[in-house]
Amino acid sequence: MTVIRTIIVDDHSSIRVDKYIRKFFPNITQSIIEKFLRKGLIRVIIKKLNLIIG
Repeated sequence: MTVIRTIIVDDHSSIRVDKYIRKFFPNITQSIIEKFLRKGLIRVIIKKLNLIIG
């Protein structure tokens, strides 16, 4: 079974990934989130967008 959920973050660069995930899934324990991150079941993709207005 594959479950994919995408969370788009505007600008939360000052918060840790595990704490941010905890906000969306409060019923999942901290240890499970850390385990999933280590195993690659939760992936973080960082993209920077350069916006030029001119």
